[in-house]
Amino acid sequence: MAVRDRNLFAWQAYVIVMSIVSVGLLLGLGYMVFANSTATKQALDAATKSKELEQKLAQEFNKQQYMMHMLGAKQATEQEVGIFAASVSGVAEMETLIKNYNRDMALLGGENAQQDKNYSSLVTSLMKSLRIRNLQNDKASKDIARLTDEMEKVRDQETNARKSAEADRDRLARELASARDDYKNKEGEMKKEIDQLIAEKSSLQATFVQKENALKASVAKFKDENDKLLKFKASVLQDRLKNEEREDFESAQGKVVSVDQNGVIAFINMGSKQGLRPGLLFNIYNADTIRISEATPKAKIEISKVMENQSMVNVLNSSKNVPIISNDLVYSPTWSAGRKVKFALVGKLDINSDGEDDRQLVKSLIEQNNGEVIEDVGPDTKPGAKKMDLNTRYLVVGEMPSGLEGRSGDDRSKEAGSRYAEIRQRARELNVMELSIEKLVGMLRKVDDDRTVGLGDATRSEDFKPRFPSGPAKDTTKTPLSGAGSGR
Repeated sequence: MAVRDRNLFAWQAYVIVMSIVSVGLLLGLGYMVFANSTATKQALDAATKSKELEQKLAQEFNKQQYMMHMLGAKQATEQEVGIFAASVSGVAEMETLIKNYNRDMALLGGENAQQDKNYSSLVTSLMKSLRIRNLQNDKASKDIARLTDEMEKVRDQETNARKSAEADRDRLARELASARDDYKNKEGEMKKEIDQLIAEKSSLQATFVQKENALKASVAKFKDENDKLLKFKASVLQDRLKNEEREDFESAQGKVVSVDQNGVIAFINMGSKQGLRPGLLFNIYNADTIRISEATPKAKIEISKVMENQSMVNVLNSSKNVPIISNDLVYSPTWSAGRKVKFALVGKLDINSDGEDDRQLVKSLIEQNNGEVIEDVGPDTKPGAKKMDLNTRYLVVGEMPSGLEGRSGDDRSKEAGSRYAEIRQRARELNVMELSIEKLVGMLRKVDDDRTVGLGDATRSEDFKPRFPSGPAKDTTKTPLSGAGSGR
């Protein structure tokens, strides 16, 4: 309402000024009939001043509209923003204001369109980021407190064990000293009766040596067991710390920009500039999802047309009760802008419950969706180079040796189990996230029946090649979809 009043006031001022100028021009025209060339010159000057006033009024109006757009009080298109900026070019105070505005809007990143960049959106974005950061800091503080308590408990246990070991050592030392004292006493007595008790002396010496060796062996054994116990406790603590520090930093790669009225075609804010191509599959999550790798997607989409910074997608499945809306998150475990996502495979990968290993199909699914398998450990794969590194994102885990061809406990199962345990241990050390084969296939496979490829014995890897839309697609960048922006 305030914006409309300001616009009305501006136009009223414009009409009044133009009315005054028109009256002046009429008077000048009448005077020109009866006046000389000097009057003609004055009329021309008045007309020039009128045009200057009109241009200045238009510039002030555009300046006002531009500032209202900056504050978020007016929604302007990208074309209108360009007109506003051009009209105030050369105005020193506006150039300074625009420079500061562009610097502040850089905080929003590339997710917002030009017409959506304003200080109101900036405040909303910063408050959302602050809220997420506060939640993360709170969780980190709780984790640190819990780990500190566990460390204190382990340290107390180790301290008690050390004190117990020291007490046992002192007791054994006292027993050894007592035995030596007994020996010395007996030795003194034997000296008095050396001739009669020489055989007994030899026996006592042998007994003492045997007892001393037994005590030394007991001390060494106890020390060895204590060292093993301390190492085991340290290993357990280290494993706990690694497991607790393995945090989920997965995040969405993009957002939904708009959706048509039927919910079957949508636009996302990623395109060829980010490396997208037709045929890639993504999942859709609610805009407020935080731990996205553990959340349940609300729909699945397929890229159908790619532009520079935007792509048109087909919605493969979506519930009417949970529709896709603007600002919903777009995510795929196998895609990352500018590079391929690295995967490692372990175990028997049976994705259709026919008892056969389908790892070639799994590799095709991963490669089709911009992923790369760098290490593979399966029932029939030969040991190769250990290529999994810190840049590997997922270890896809299939069936473990207990179900390997129905022969649990045989040599082949034991050998496979050893190799499986080794790669999973390396994955934990490298902080590589484990992902079940069921969850991976659920994210990468299409779910509509008429386009789903069967995963039986006759399945071919060619069935999983990317499918590009036939014929030229209409450019939808200039004409928005019906219902676009309904999520705002």
